[in-house]
Amino acid sequence: MDTRIQYEQGTLNTNLKIINQILENLTGHKTVVTNRADQTIIKRRKERIESILQARSHPYLGRMDVMQQDGKRVPYYVGKTSIGDEYGENEIVIDWRSDFGKLYTTYSGGKKHWPGIGNLIGKRQITMDQHRVNRVVDVGQMEIPKPLPDTKNESILIPVENVTNEQFLNEILSHTAEGFQLQEIISSLQEEQDEIIRLPIDQPVVVQGVAGSGKSSVALHRISYLLFQYEKVLKPEHILVVAPNRMFISYMQSIIPELDIQGIQQDTFIGFALKHLSLKTIQPPHLELAEVMNKENSDESVVLISRFKNSMAFQRALQRYMDHQIEHNWPKQSLYLNASFSLSQEKIHEIYKGYQHLPINHCREQVLRSIKNLIQNEVKGQQKSIEEQFELIVQDWVQALPEGSTNRKTLFVSLEHAKAFKKDQIAVAGKMAYDKFSNNWESVSTLELYNQLFDKGLLMGLVPDINSELADLLCAKSKQETGYEDLAALLYIENRLNGIKASFGYMVIDEAQDLSPFQLFMLKQFSNSVTILGDITQSIYPTGIQAWSEIDEQVIGTKTIRMMQMETSYRSTYEIMSMANQVIENSQLSLPRIIPVNRKGGKPVIQRVADGQDLLMRIKESLDHFIKKGHSKVAIIGKDLRQTDGIYRQLVEIGVEGVQLVDSDDITLKGSIILIPSYLVKGMEFDAVIIPNANDQRFLKSRVLDTKLMYICITRAHHDLHVYYHGTISPLLKGLSVSELKGNESLNEIL
Repeated sequence: MDTRIQYEQGTLNTNLKIINQILENLTGHKTVVTNRADQTIIKRRKERIESILQARSHPYLGRMDVMQQDGKRVPYYVGKTSIGDEYGENEIVIDWRSDFGKLYTTYSGGKKHWPGIGNLIGKRQITMDQHRVNRVVDVGQMEIPKPLPDTKNESILIPVENVTNEQFLNEILSHTAEGFQLQEIISSLQEEQDEIIRLPIDQPVVVQGVAGSGKSSVALHRISYLLFQYEKVLKPEHILVVAPNRMFISYMQSIIPELDIQGIQQDTFIGFALKHLSLKTIQPPHLELAEVMNKENSDESVVLISRFKNSMAFQRALQRYMDHQIEHNWPKQSLYLNASFSLSQEKIHEIYKGYQHLPINHCREQVLRSIKNLIQNEVKGQQKSIEEQFELIVQDWVQALPEGSTNRKTLFVSLEHAKAFKKDQIAVAGKMAYDKFSNNWESVSTLELYNQLFDKGLLMGLVPDINSELADLLCAKSKQETGYEDLAALLYIENRLNGIKASFGYMVIDEAQDLSPFQLFMLKQFSNSVTILGDITQSIYPTGIQAWSEIDEQVIGTKTIRMMQMETSYRSTYEIMSMANQVIENSQLSLPRIIPVNRKGGKPVIQRVADGQDLLMRIKESLDHFIKKGHSKVAIIGKDLRQTDGIYRQLVEIGVEGVQLVDSDDITLKGSIILIPSYLVKGMEFDAVIIPNANDQRFLKSRVLDTKLMYICITRAHHDLHVYYHGTISPLLKGLSVSELKGNESLNEIL
């Protein structure tokens, strides 16, 4: 056994005994609850116990060795959470999110000085499984103690072979992944990733990350870091993660327990919108994309309309529109109760201006409440005056008549009837005056206001630079069913009209390239700060972000936006990512190139098939090959669902097991062989990928969308990639070696 493993196993055994003692002390400590402070103590102790229990099977990731100023060498162990006593003292494991934890994650060798502690001289990364150390990798100058012969306690330090961070990362990445999620990366964080994770909370962050750069893992680790650093002001329930679809959310839910960030809220943009709008369902954008992606003559007017409705130019038009509504949405009428009381238009407008800062319908409610109170107070005042008049008349007239006489009784009863009649008359007049006023000032609905907007004259006035043809298109299409492209505008109107009750301390928006500037603007309205992550090369929807320069002060609400780049891909082999770069090169598009991590692997296989039967046979051979290699998750990524469904049915027919078809974005992945269309596969990775037909008919160089979909398909592969094509290979794959085959013409529907 490696001496280092032997040494670290002994240290782990000792530390586990200490951890068990800490848990015993925490669970055995009883606190009598007498006030809220006691409840807080109990809650924190319970959370601490749960955190340590979760970490006990893998208490730390490694250690950092420090040469103190007195010449003593001290190891500090770093893990996913700190482990110490109830008061956070006597730590045997330091939290990776601490300042010292940053030294561990970014150390790559050499000697670094840490003020007040000493010199950092080495880092040891330790992997273990259920209390068993199975691997040790050293970075920097590491040594292990070895007992001297014939002694019990004295020892000398023996130098050991070291590796770099990159070598350690390559070792991790070379293993076949388990599950369907990105690997947890704390133990192999790279400096560019760690820098993003540890940025301050108050500065909005926009991250351009190439495929496989670890964007999603970085996003979740950033949440974990912020919760640790700002625990007094930020709670998990005040954080929202916006993901592209439900499949992606299921991935995040599986990794969250490992990061100690349970309780955060997760949603999609559609899900968020439907919660706050009077809409039951909305067709997701990938269905519209699927409908038009293979049409030779797609309706360009649909794209023009969608882009305009999701632009900040439309947001500015809506702002002017709603400002006008607020300025003029009051009933230009007076209110008349009787000769003694009325409210002029000027007085009503004065009341209105006092509530003009509120959402329109809330403003209306407050104004009506104020006017109702004024009327009620006036009615009560006039009724009191009637009571006072009644008392005077009783004194002057009734009491002047003989006591007990019939005339006195008759007069008193008549006067009481008259008093009641006049009081009722004033009350009825007050109600009628209020009802008339309120009935002339009806509340408006979001959809009603939105539909009223699509009048050509109004649009031309609100958007001075809009052309007449686009205005005509917008008005002509306005009568159609509400769609995905309308959600940002509807949320904006709803917020200005009724006020949306949503507020978050922090928001993380992943795969943000598929959202529009207007959609991002709306999400930011409900969060104090935000981290936005995405990849321009994977922007496949017409309304999506085409350049990060679109995320400006108007969208985010501040000039101090931190733009970050993640250019290195850690997911795939050098050969696979080089192929992805070749696709971008052949497309001649100005898109970010990948810097592949230097992990060598097999060359991607590209073969020509003669027909559908030949393709099916080749796919089966590829699957058998991948299974023999130990790959636990394989994806067959077709360009669209029609092709993917056809292959799925054929594989089931020939008895291939473990096959799962993904035909919507809310499916949980369970199969070992996943058949999925290209537009649903973003954010996912697989041990191996098969692309069924990359020919010049399916992937055109002239169509930007095809370049991006090809790039997405290629970059899902972790270890192996097999590409097949029928006829002529796509020009996007020009310059890559190809094997030629022959066959017949059966099963061509799966090509």
